[in-house]
Amino acid sequence: IQTKCLYPPFAVKWSVNLNATVRYPLIAENKVFGLAGDSNSGSVNLYALRASNGKKLWGPVSIPEGAYWWAAAAYDNGVVYVVPDSVPGFNSGAILAYSAKTGKQLWSATLPNQYLYSSPPTAGNGMVYTGGAGEGGTVYAVREKNGSVAWTNGVANGDNSSPVVTKNGVYVSYVCPETYRFNPLSGKQVWNYQDGCEGGGGATMALYRGLLYVRDTLGYSTNSILLDASNGTMVGGFNTTFIPAFLDDTVFYTDANAISAVNIKTGNTTWTANPPNGDSYASPPIVVNSTVYVGTAAGSLLAYKAGDGAVLA
Repeated sequence: IQTKCLYPPFAVKWSVNLNATVRYPLIAENKVFGLAGDSNSGSVNLYALRASNGKKLWGPVSIPEGAYWWAAAAYDNGVVYVVPDSVPGFNSGAILAYSAKTGKQLWSATLPNQYLYSSPPTAGNGMVYTGGAGEGGTVYAVREKNGSVAWTNGVANGDNSSPVVTKNGVYVSYVCPETYRFNPLSGKQVWNYQDGCEGGGGATMALYRGLLYVRDTLGYSTNSILLDASNGTMVGGFNTTFIPAFLDDTVFYTDANAISAVNIKTGNTTWTANPPNGDSYASPPIVVNSTVYVGTAAGSLLAYKAGDGAVLA
């Protein structure tokens, strides 16, 4: 895990070697929570580091792991919630809750009826939401206060897509696409957009100004589509590999060879940038202080002015 300065040019502020492959970090309470594990280490561990200097505050906390050494986490109200890919010895999954202050395990919840978990959890509304796959798919809502399962609902295959959560909806999307909206508290299905196919896979959507930016589509003129979040109606299409980022009236689409800034109201492309020769974009973009940041396959972090695409780093 590394942190860098907020503005280009960048310099490494601190670096910590966790001796394994590191998943995405969670940043909360002036801490950085990280999961690290791979086939070499044979396990996945959870750590808490001080955000200012990288000092280890607690960890490693060992996460029960299945065959793929994968786990993902979410944070809410002083608690880190971890979903591993599977739980050894059980034909089910789990959510594990840890104190963000101490790393102490607070509770564990069994996720029934599936055996493979690849959907990072999302916490909100007093719930932790995730998906499971194996025999069809299942979306789960687990109460943050005690780990009891509040509701489950069936979906087409349930893998890879992290739920998008608001006060009024839980949205998930899987290959083809198979896209759903559920009531956050009751689990009642509000709508389902589907076109007659299903399969393994899925991609986390973005929700912005009432529109869902849905990826992982098959048989469309674009590789992604726009759905009205209120009723699931398709209203347009776009092309991207990675989940888009947004700033005011602009959406930023990224694939391996280009990043494009598109005006949401008009659909016109404001600017396009390309990676250095021999390199490619390899991460979703993020926007901070009117600067668009994107990582590359060669390990570079590039920065562009959001307004005109001028290269900053």
